[in-house]
Amino acid sequence: IEIGNGIEGLCHKDMLTYSQKQNSKPGNLYARSQSVECKILEIDHEKRRLSLGIKQLTANPWSKFNKTNPVGTIFETEINSIKENIIFCSLDEEIDGAIFSKDLSWDNDPKEEIKKYKVGDKIKAKIITNENEKISLSVREVEGNPFDELKGKNKGDVVTCNVTEIGDFGVKVRVGEKGPKIVIKKNELALRKPDARPERWAKNDKLDAQITSIDLSSHKVSLSIRSLEENNEKEA
Repeated sequence: IEIGNGIEGLCHKDMLTYSQKQNSKPGNLYARSQSVECKILEIDHEKRRLSLGIKQLTANPWSKFNKTNPVGTIFETEINSIKENIIFCSLDEEIDGAIFSKDLSWDNDPKEEIKKYKVGDKIKAKIITNENEKISLSVREVEGNPFDELKGKNKGDVVTCNVTEIGDFGVKVRVGEKGPKIVIKKNELALRKPDARPERWAKNDKLDAQITSIDLSSHKVSLSIRSLEENNEKEA
């Protein structure tokens, strides 16, 4: 941008508007020789550089948005684009939100789940983080977080589970009625190796297992029947 008397300044694309989508195509916003008002952000006399901003002269839409849409707000929105396994949605005229593939489903493979979506689809998503003018959304948390079923539980606690699937990997169970699905690995199915057979159980069977590790913030829980049997033998 030419300021005058041969002095030029640079307005980085991120300083054009508050919308990353609009900033990605500056040519759609301004034309050569167009007059614009801008604010001086920084003067570097040593390097003879002048940094300018245009968006600083307009009201920051984030201020209003953050007041009325705290973390936990649910939006019905539309998919604008899908890039590198991330879905981008419009939340306001200048504000977009991102849905990472891992936040689409609690149970399904993220790489397969994202294939179900396309640009233009209407979706419902929940704000899970809002930091540094970047919003992360979740589809899977709209109906709640199944890991809430484990709030108050600690390592060593015993939980009752429902079998949902068996295979060479072990046994997949759902904790309680609405809790998360967790795989109990084959070597954790029994204290004695001959009993560590997934086919001992069938779908919809109930079983008890012990929590061997739990981190609800990262949605990671490990279960073991072997540890439970080992403790029961010690107490006998």
